[in-house]
Amino acid sequence: MPIKISEFHNWHSMDAKKALTFTKSSHKGLDDKEAKKRLSSFGANILPHKKPISLWFIFFDQFATPLVYILLISSVVSLFFRHYTDSAIIMAAVVLNAAVGFFQEYKANDSLEKLRNFIVPTCLVVRNGKAELINSTELVSGDIIHIQNGKNIPADLRIIESEGLEVNESILTGESASRKKSAGKVHKGTTLSERSSMAFMGTVVVRGKGLGVVVATGGNTEIGKISGMVEDTDDAKTPLQSRLSHLSNQLGLATVAVCLLIFIAGIVLGDYDPFQIFISSVAVAVASVPEGMPIAVTVILTVGMQFILKKKALVRKLVATETLGSITAICTDKTGTLTEGKMHITNILFPDQKVDLVKGSFTHEEPELIFHALRIGLHCNDAVFEEGSEVGGWKVNGMPTDEAIMTAAVQANLNYAQEKTDFPLLSELQFDSDWKYMATVHQSKIKTKYIKSPFILFVKGAPEIVLSKSKSIIKNGRTKTATDKDRSDIRFEIEKLTGQGLRLVALASRALTEEEATKEPAVLAEDLVFIGLAVIKDPIRPEARETIKICQQAGIRPIIITGDYGRTAKAIAAEVGLKVKDNEIVEGSRLEELDDEELKHLVKKVCIFARVSPGHKLRIINALRANKESVAMVGDGVNDAPAIKAADIGIALGSGTDVAKETSDIILLDNNFSTIVAAIEQGRVIFSNIRKVITYLISDIFSEMILVTGSIIFGMPLAILPAQILWLNIVNDGFPNFALAFEKGDENIMKAKPIAANEPILNAKMKAIIFGLGLVRDTAIFILFIWLYNEGREIDVVRTTIFAILGVKSLFSLFSLRNLETPLWRMNPFSNKYILMAISLSLGLIVSVIYWRPLGNLLSTVPLPLESWYFILGIGIANIAALEAIKSIFNRRNGKE
Repeated sequence: MPIKISEFHNWHSMDAKKALTFTKSSHKGLDDKEAKKRLSSFGANILPHKKPISLWFIFFDQFATPLVYILLISSVVSLFFRHYTDSAIIMAAVVLNAAVGFFQEYKANDSLEKLRNFIVPTCLVVRNGKAELINSTELVSGDIIHIQNGKNIPADLRIIESEGLEVNESILTGESASRKKSAGKVHKGTTLSERSSMAFMGTVVVRGKGLGVVVATGGNTEIGKISGMVEDTDDAKTPLQSRLSHLSNQLGLATVAVCLLIFIAGIVLGDYDPFQIFISSVAVAVASVPEGMPIAVTVILTVGMQFILKKKALVRKLVATETLGSITAICTDKTGTLTEGKMHITNILFPDQKVDLVKGSFTHEEPELIFHALRIGLHCNDAVFEEGSEVGGWKVNGMPTDEAIMTAAVQANLNYAQEKTDFPLLSELQFDSDWKYMATVHQSKIKTKYIKSPFILFVKGAPEIVLSKSKSIIKNGRTKTATDKDRSDIRFEIEKLTGQGLRLVALASRALTEEEATKEPAVLAEDLVFIGLAVIKDPIRPEARETIKICQQAGIRPIIITGDYGRTAKAIAAEVGLKVKDNEIVEGSRLEELDDEELKHLVKKVCIFARVSPGHKLRIINALRANKESVAMVGDGVNDAPAIKAADIGIALGSGTDVAKETSDIILLDNNFSTIVAAIEQGRVIFSNIRKVITYLISDIFSEMILVTGSIIFGMPLAILPAQILWLNIVNDGFPNFALAFEKGDENIMKAKPIAANEPILNAKMKAIIFGLGLVRDTAIFILFIWLYNEGREIDVVRTTIFAILGVKSLFSLFSLRNLETPLWRMNPFSNKYILMAISLSLGLIVSVIYWRPLGNLLSTVPLPLESWYFILGIGIANIAALEAIKSIFNRRNGKE
């Protein structure tokens, strides 16, 4: 029986024949009996994955917060004492909140299921000595696989035969450049990305063909190990969850303390029946529970989630929308995130000038030379041109370099079909890592300025190799013998550009006679005319530079984590506006030498981590979070998945792998990096709106607690009844809370620093509004209650007046609380129509419960005389003035006025 990959990890350093021996296989493959036996022993070739989350789990998970626990306990206590209306209202609030949260998370998970795109399920395998097509899930260790161009690798393979084989391993390494593969063994300590003798599950063949023996399947493959790392990574608790949990605990403790105080005070200070005192304590508990808060927070998150979706980002987890606003560091791979993830020719460097293809500068004084260079690249090319398969009428498939060159040629209006007719292929020498160039011989049916012979040789390859085979160059439109200085100048450019992390391909040609055209291309590839260098790169996304700039203004630190070389990452960083010093670049080999404590200190100053493995990425994220950073991880490959899951916010590109998307909190449907900025801005708006709602709600709670507690301590009738409190909580808190969700936020919100993850949700300004202003205002309201009651007015009239005062002053305060940074007179009163609608509707319901007897009888309210409204409106206006004064004091202190 072959050994398991978990027991042996050095297939890459083992001779190909020895690998066949270890797997007890041969070029004839396994027979069906042995294959079934191994399948039974090792299991199907399936990646480990979690079972889909059940609908019941999603629903009941909405109840798993301390705030909801307080609400449920209050509902049960109210029911026990036969306060059926109170109990029903609280329970309705809890269920409604759960329903909204359930619907949003279910919809997000359902959308993700529709995005799924799994690995091709079939492969060509040698069984019983002949090739047959089987389901890739049936592969076992020892199977011999035909590796074909354009196909996915179905399992981890040890290469045993190779013909020009190249594989794109970006799914594992994050790098778009293809990797050459051969049967030769490599050193035992070779990194994953350099193991040329291996082909890994999920990677894609872009060139050539070969044979490989399966050495690992399913969870034992490299991609399977990463999936296992994802499974072992705990979901991070978001800052919002932590803050709300802390706030709920504080409210719960405060409620218990106040209720005990009331109960003891009632027994000690007054001649009260213990049962009645307990009922009064329940009234305080009802007053202190913000039953509207869970719904309000959920609505704000939902509105933000929908806004982000309009910007082409799918939020999979509701609380993730707010967490974006707390992000202090964004870790991103450069390929496919900062860059487009696809190679392009940006320039052609001729011996006497440089042509910028990106800007379309085809006004070159020698346009024929540009077309000649691109013509060489088009014909000396293994990419496949497919007409009519894409929007625009064509598509190119092949290895990245070939794709880039052929695409540039077609975009320059070289007609592919006509070119193949005008220059039919006679013979070719395929590219190989031994000779590092490709050569093709063509008949020339047309004449151009640079093609005057009946036959032509085109050469494309490594710059130094092609230059060494060249005798001439073209300058000023004329062919001349290359001097030592010419060669030195070209070598200088080669060194300079490769030092910037750019890929270079040299282009050359040679006129042939009919007799010469019959010879082998390898023989003819001498005395070439060196045409120029095609500069190839994975260009940065157009919006990336502005995105990085906004992030820096917002106090967010961009960190590049890549499997590529440090110098390449540094060049990309410079293009997007990141100035990185050499001592701010660390490679994976150094990370291996550091323990977790040392890494914690290192990540504080490093901007680029290069040549890293998936395990390194996970350690980096954990180190940043250990430093109290709120971290977003952006990625698209399987190699990014563990770090995506470990981050505070995991962001996957829509074109990324299923594993990356499944572990993410947010998916960028359009792969647009600027969408992250829009999402972060909305996250800050969400947090700001949550703070406004909490300030509004707790201000109301504080008022109600002061009045009820004061009534009991001073031996007075309750200033407001529990049913009236619940009515205010529904009417005053419900509609305005929803309206605050649509506030757009302060215009300078992306110029402020991120909110620290450990910062309490109530800041100094909010505490001053809630407790400072609240204590003065609510004491004054309680004194008014005592005065009105001692004046001999009916208790129902006095309670109704207090009821109206609490309702109106809260609604009036909305005008000021809409923006805690901007004075009321600078706000546009019509910028949020929902606020005006909510205030009008809530005022209408308050008035209706006072003057419409069916509701009035239910809540023990009575019609008020006109003079009562003087008190009501006066306190409402005075409250606004006091709010604005507090805002002004804090804004001046913070330099915002």
